[in-house]
Amino acid sequence: MTLQPRKDGAAGSPQAHSRPRIGVALTRDRFVRGEDEWFPLADTIWSAFTHVPVDDWKRYVSLRATQGFTSLNISILPIVHDLSATDRVLPQPFDGFWDGAPRPGPLRRDYIEHARTMLDIAAANDLTPNLVVLWCNYVPETWASTKDRRYVISPESRRDYVASVVEAFDPYSPMYAVAGDADLVSVASREAWTDAQRQLRTLVPDAVTTIHTQDTAVLPDDLVDDAGLGYYSYQSGHRLEC
Repeated sequence: MTLQPRKDGAAGSPQAHSRPRIGVALTRDRFVRGEDEWFPLADTIWSAFTHVPVDDWKRYVSLRATQGFTSLNISILPIVHDLSATDRVLPQPFDGFWDGAPRPGPLRRDYIEHARTMLDIAAANDLTPNLVVLWCNYVPETWASTKDRRYVISPESRRDYVASVVEAFDPYSPMYAVAGDADLVSVASREAWTDAQRQLRTLVPDAVTTIHTQDTAVLPDDLVDDAGLGYYSYQSGHRLEC
């Protein structure tokens, strides 16, 4: 899959909003963009690529920019265990997805073009995307995928998918959360996320990566010591006891 940027800089062309990549300062205590300090004040809008109409997205992004936000947390793939009902025809990342029989691999071209349109609008408002690559629905033996195994992506298809993610979205200089709502309990899930992270860092050596953890997760030593993990992030949780 080779996606050619539009020469006119129209929506869907990542070349239209090329910016320095976010990095971690040499002091390891802050983020930088180019030579400037950068603070990740992010708003979470996981389902932007599927559930937010473009006109609503324009208003939302403009509002968040005026409020001082600098980043948006977006899941590249739908979070199948937590979706709002809608009568709209939703963008489909893989063939068969909304029929419950997805055929994973590289992202569909029309899905990429739609997501690029959304990212163009965000970039025009100076909002950096933090893209979740693999929500817990898509890797084996997580709290979500054990309830519904239809969306678990095999290792071979996962690598094709990650490669298509980088080709489609890395020109926007995003940050990457390799895992989404990760409980980090099973070896199989940790291996899947670690494999995806290593592939990502091989394709984009200067990418800044993290893991979005489930609210009770404890980061295992093998991930703490993983040189490919750019920074630690923790979800405070939705429950009082967390």
